[in-house]
Amino acid sequence: MNAHLHDDQIIRSLVDKTDLPAAVREHLASCPQCRAARENLKRTAVRLGDLARMSAPTRQKTIRLTGRKPQKTAWWSREWRTLSALGAAAGIVLVIGVLFSLHTIQERSQEKLYDEMIKDERFMSEINVLQKSDLPQSWLDISGESEVNINEEMLELISPSS
Repeated sequence: MNAHLHDDQIIRSLVDKTDLPAAVREHLASCPQCRAARENLKRTAVRLGDLARMSAPTRQKTIRLTGRKPQKTAWWSREWRTLSALGAAAGIVLVIGVLFSLHTIQERSQEKLYDEMIKDERFMSEINVLQKSDLPQSWLDISGESEVNINEEMLELISPSS
């Protein structure tokens, strides 16, 4: 490429060198006049940016392009993210607390159920002992029977009512 770069090619080289064709990049690397034009344009752009920053007024108030006045929003609507995060955290804590208390209640109820079952077994064994014989062992030895069937006739024999 013998001709020098056009202005639009120099501007594109400032924006993104990799977007340029390989021949243009090679010319820019080898041509001191085009490199000088690129550096001159770069310095001019930097100076314009500095001038714009210096001459721009400081922002004291939010500039609104629409003619409407901004509506006042409630404090809770401005901070909805914070409040929603707090609500989610509170919900998680509540769920964990409920699950923990249900687990504790279930453990306690199982313990109580086990205790009642032991008491019931003891009570049933006492009932079985009493059911086998209401008579003292010495009376059972006299009759010679281990399983005594107590009926009205036997009671009348042991303790006459009249």
